[in-house]
Amino acid sequence: MAFDKKSASIILVNEHTYEALHIFNSNAFPEHLADNIRDCATRMVMFRHSARDVISQVSKDIDEFKLALESNRQFLLQGTARNPELDLVCYFDNARYMTSICSTFVYLRSLLGMYSNLIKQSIEPGRNLDFRAKKIFPENKKLAGGELVEWLRKRKDGDYCDLAKTIVEHSEEWIDSAVNYRNTLVHTGDIPQLHRPRLKLRPEKSDFTYDEIEPPFMPTGEDVRVYVYELATNVHRFVEDTIVHIPNVDMELVDMKVFPLNSN
Repeated sequence: MAFDKKSASIILVNEHTYEALHIFNSNAFPEHLADNIRDCATRMVMFRHSARDVISQVSKDIDEFKLALESNRQFLLQGTARNPELDLVCYFDNARYMTSICSTFVYLRSLLGMYSNLIKQSIEPGRNLDFRAKKIFPENKKLAGGELVEWLRKRKDGDYCDLAKTIVEHSEEWIDSAVNYRNTLVHTGDIPQLHRPRLKLRPEKSDFTYDEIEPPFMPTGEDVRVYVYELATNVHRFVEDTIVHIPNVDMELVDMKVFPLNSN
């Protein structure tokens, strides 16, 4: 006699996926949200992996820059001495770092979209809702996530004002600028201020030291490595501040333990 066999999956994860599953635990959410939870967890892992890669890659680039400077030291010093009227700046152009920073912003935006849809499906299953920018009122400003905020404010089946307020606060503080960076990199081109590692060659000095190397900076003046670390912290804080307002979530099964970005 033949019997139908049931299938079951055993999924082994690394420590990075484990981090995300602490938060996006499918057991804490209604069963119909299983796919949405998986999407959020996956995007969280991809975002944090990309941010980690920025930190490690910038440090590697600076080490490679030092080797390149050393092998070209005589040429660079001669060029500086012969052109004292010029402000000469030597850059290290490496696509690996730019790939990592672009990936960080892309997966951040993707995570926000998936999380926005999780919120929407928790309240009203059906049509998807992305984290699109929209002008919101009474603030009278266009913000990333504005479409979700307006949708929440117009709901008649519950009070989601605190959730909408929290999203607005985070968008004004950091999300809107981060999404704008992503939009520029994806749709327009490089962000001019987001330069590569560089060294200013000074005519008044007969030599240069590696301590004078400047790491990549964000347009705000922050070291890129500091910025992505803070970005990951902000993402964690955003989820922690909003997930408590999503209906039908068993918060006893959601663990907001903080895993530092540089812990692995």
